[in-house]
Amino acid sequence: MNAEKLNLRLYRLRGGQIANFLHIPKTGGSAVKNALTGHLGTANFRIHLRGHSCHLEDIPVGDKFFFFLRDPQQRFVSSFNHKKDGRGRWKHAKIKEETAALACFDTANHLAESLSSEDDKIRQAAEQGMRCIEHVNTFYADWFVSKEYFLSRSADALYIGFQESLDADFNQLKQILNLPETLALPARDSKKANKNPNQLPTQLTARAQHNLAQWYAADYDFLTFCRDQAVDINRRALATVKQ
Repeated sequence: MNAEKLNLRLYRLRGGQIANFLHIPKTGGSAVKNALTGHLGTANFRIHLRGHSCHLEDIPVGDKFFFFLRDPQQRFVSSFNHKKDGRGRWKHAKIKEETAALACFDTANHLAESLSSEDDKIRQAAEQGMRCIEHVNTFYADWFVSKEYFLSRSADALYIGFQESLDADFNQLKQILNLPETLALPARDSKKANKNPNQLPTQLTARAQHNLAQWYAADYDFLTFCRDQAVDINRRALATVKQ
């Protein structure tokens, strides 16, 4: 057991509350992590910044957790451009297939449109790309299993934020975690925010949007579910702050 895990275990045994940040890739998590680093101990919580490989099932029952989500199509574009730009090109199980797919499709829109190509080879190459490009090939169920499992853990849910309202949601999160009011997210053009530095194309045609809506249908269903859940979960957490 490493030192961090030991400290967290001792903190729990003493009655302390752990707040785990579940980091779903390309949802604004890098900016949130950067801001929270250096402020992991508050009067209310010990914040545990989790990696991409940590799923809700990995978090002990009784620990709190918080996370951010993003529109699946925008998450797809950000993931594709992140890889197309040459960042995050570490070796993984499908690195060869990923490299081939990135060479085959010039833009995120090109890949998305090709999912409905009448050419079998192009369509199959696009489907392969969707299954092998890192982050593009993940779904929210990879972290949360299902709506039913999430509901079974909802008592531990501390906050649900959304990339589209990242600044406002982070300000609410600061209140809940009892963090300094002056704490801010890194600038949008900062490397710490993990943004798109080379301004790769982000636009999607109607055809591409339609294809992605079908591909990520389960993610859209979960996103809608979480927007509904966030109303009560976030209100509950903020009410506790005001008491």
